[in-house]
Amino acid sequence: MIISVIIPVYKVEKYIQRCLESVIAQKCNGFDIECILVDDCSPDMSMDIAKGIIAHYIGPISFRIITNSENQGLSCSRNNGLRIAKGEFVFFLDSDDNLMANSLSFLYREIKRYGCVIDMVVGNSYDYDLNRYWLDKNGSPFLLLNHDDIMRRFLQIEMPMMAWNKLVRRQFLLDNNLFFRPSMIHEDELWSYDLYEVVRSVVLIPEVTYLYESHAESITSSSAFFTHRVEGCHILVSKMLITLKQGLYVERFFWGINIYMRSEALIRDGGLVGEVVLTNKKLCRLMLYRSLADFRLSIFVFLLLTVHPPFCKLIRFRWFRQKYNWVRNVFSMVALAFDSFHPVKKNQRLQID
Repeated sequence: MIISVIIPVYKVEKYIQRCLESVIAQKCNGFDIECILVDDCSPDMSMDIAKGIIAHYIGPISFRIITNSENQGLSCSRNNGLRIAKGEFVFFLDSDDNLMANSLSFLYREIKRYGCVIDMVVGNSYDYDLNRYWLDKNGSPFLLLNHDDIMRRFLQIEMPMMAWNKLVRRQFLLDNNLFFRPSMIHEDELWSYDLYEVVRSVVLIPEVTYLYESHAESITSSSAFFTHRVEGCHILVSKMLITLKQGLYVERFFWGINIYMRSEALIRDGGLVGEVVLTNKKLCRLMLYRSLADFRLSIFVFLLLTVHPPFCKLIRFRWFRQKYNWVRNVFSMVALAFDSFHPVKKNQRLQID
């Protein structure tokens, strides 16, 4: 069996050596590794460093380099790597992160254990900045075969929303057209939303297989950056509204509200004006209308108290931010308590004007 590790490369000359060395350190225990580097026309020395490492490498890993015709961004680079991958399973690795020793072996262990039953294996990760593990590293692997349970865990942020650190069956991705949306910020979250909509079998393992670290130089305060991030939030909220009829109504709605609150904060922090603000207001009205039209009164009241003027200005105050999660949980529990009384109408869809 072949595992394809897909690494987009762009302006990571400080980190690419560490990343590739972590791939080279992997042991091929019962599987082969192909490592696909996608050069997104990086203007620095990233690819020169990578090519130098590959030229001096002697071992079982097969390295492949493809070059985009122009700078296309992370989403397209991942898509290009996925299209040419030969592996039965793919693993997305960001070029400024790195793997733990035996990461792929730990993930493959579950594939070997369950065979063709498994669509995806998710490893544990460690965030340097937060000094936090995603899962309890002293726990045990556990298998999820119930789709509603898998999706519910995702919507409640109990499943990773990032594309990386997942060993996913390649044919499963191709069959479900699970490619990344080009030129989008938050592409991982939209891709993961679509992924969890269709995945039917997931194994979560406690072993740390991925080390993540954010970098100051990757953070920008430009107006265009904030605008793109808000537009990404709009896509996610719209996705939530469209898929409400697919079950887990309450969980989907509150997930979307969290994303909407993020867009409000980004608009405020970026000092944004114009069309992006108008679209945000339209989404606010759509959420209010949808909750009222579906007789979800607890969600409607929560929206009035949090996202609708003048109450939305409360989120600027520290005391409210501290109480927000508590208030959200209370309203969510009330909404869930009445969920069985609210069948969702089929083919009910809303579009943004």
